[in-house]
Amino acid sequence: MNKYSLGILLVVAGMPAVAETNISAELLVGKADQTTSVNGDNVTDGDDTSLGLRAVFSINKNLGVEVAYQDYGETDDTYMDSFGDTINDKFSTSAINIGLKGIAPCSD
Repeated sequence: MNKYSLGILLVVAGMPAVAETNISAELLVGKADQTTSVNGDNVTDGDDTSLGLRAVFSINKNLGVEVAYQDYGETDDTYMDSFGDTINDKFSTSAINIGLKGIAPCSD
């Protein structure tokens, strides 16, 4: 996560040169429920804390750019295979999001 956070912070630091207006940042905390299924069977299922960082750069009053990194945590599963070996699987999930945010006024 540190590598991605550093990349996002570098992007955030460079954006004021492009967008001279508002910048906002959000810290995202939540609970992630992760289920992995193969051929309809649940292979692993788990809950973890979700952490993220999102920055919004307003280009003008109606348009902005959003950049976010979200770490959904880890889930693990232990099972015995057909040979009698104990298998430990650990999965981690994260996402990087980039998007445009449009704002349309409803009244004057």
